[in-house]
Amino acid sequence: MNAKLLITISCLLLNAFAYSQNALIDETTGDTLVVITLNQMDDIYVELIQKDSLVAQAKINAFKELKYTQLIDSTRTNFERTQNALNDLYERYDVVLTSNQRQKNKLKRSRQSLLIALGVIALQIILK
Repeated sequence: MNAKLLITISCLLLNAFAYSQNALIDETTGDTLVVITLNQMDDIYVELIQKDSLVAQAKINAFKELKYTQLIDSTRTNFERTQNALNDLYERYDVVLTSNQRQKNKLKRSRQSLLIALGVIALQIILK
């Protein structure tokens, strides 16, 4: 009982006079009691909170980095799809343009053939 009372009184004195850290060892049981001041306890608590905050901030930053990476990959995929669609559109445009050119050439030939046929008919009528 005396040892516990001595330890308690020592703790109170240490806190009252704001000594730095002391370790008290009970000789019969071998238990160790470390006594620190309230200011030291507050400093330790603040440091633990700061470390927790840093860990949380690191997790947030890692999550942001992951999201940015996913956004870049998604943008790259969308860009490639758009590029493929544009290339396909160019190919279709070339096909339509070529087809249109062929139809214009056929129409020109048809006009020439029609004019020649009309000329031949007119000559036959005149010559008869």
